[in-house]
Amino acid sequence: MTINPYIFREYDIRGKVAEDFPPEIVTLLGKGFGTYLRRNGGREIALSGDVRLSTPDLMEQFKNGILSTGIDVIKLGLLPTPVNYYSMFKLGVGGAVQITGSHNPPEFNGFKLSMFNKPVFGDAIQEIRRIIEKNSFDIVYSSATIEHLGSFKNQLEFVKESFRICKKEIFITTPNRFYPIDFHTKLPFLHWLPKNIHRKILKLIGLKFYSREENLNLLSKNDLINMMKILQIKKFRILQHKFIFLISNLIIVIEKE
Repeated sequence: MTINPYIFREYDIRGKVAEDFPPEIVTLLGKGFGTYLRRNGGREIALSGDVRLSTPDLMEQFKNGILSTGIDVIKLGLLPTPVNYYSMFKLGVGGAVQITGSHNPPEFNGFKLSMFNKPVFGDAIQEIRRIIEKNSFDIVYSSATIEHLGSFKNQLEFVKESFRICKKEIFITTPNRFYPIDFHTKLPFLHWLPKNIHRKILKLIGLKFYSREENLNLLSKNDLINMMKILQIKKFRILQHKFIFLISNLIIVIEKE
């Protein structure tokens, strides 16, 4: 994935939305700023934007990136830039982000960053760029994604890459295959059958999307433990979330040694 280095300006991050800000890049910008803020002691930001048509989508994508670093987000909605800046003083948050294209034509948009009651600019913006370019993130967080990556090999590669790019911890959540109901298909017990049989039945009853491995490949606690053995990751723990007294979700927490 290539990111345009020229979007990192002196006083903001700015570019043409269609060319410079596809969803995956905006999510990375959120990860970059979240990581930078966390390393400097921040734990929460206020997020808002102007009235440009592209702003709501950019706000959501940036928010997802921020949240993945363990930073909390207070979403303020559509506000003028000075009010976003004031939110740091009023709410006591460590950072603030205003999505705005300022005086530029409508095809542009951008991100004005603030931290500890001051604007982020110059070398600080370039440091955020370096964090993104080096994939130097402290925390990797993935919520209910790994079961949609296809084969077990693909899932292994996902965990391996997450381990490579993080510096401290990885949090990966996934539904427990052996919960009585599969929340994707809303069907009970079928997903306990061998996977090839389960997929054939889903196809027969018209659930073709979920019958394909690339769209749904549920994991159990033993599957996660097996992944750790294959990848030779020793420092991990598996948390279990219960719903109606039974384990519905698994959360694997991996620490870098």
